[in-house]
Amino acid sequence: MDRFLVPAAASIVVGLLLGAAAVFGVTLMV
Repeated sequence: MDRFLVPAAASIVVGLLLGAAAVFGVTLMV
């Protein structure tokens, strides 16, 4: 189960980081 849980958690974390970076970049542009 860990072999599926770890990549899923990692992808979620990466997605959150990319989303936060996108929001931060848009905020700086405005």
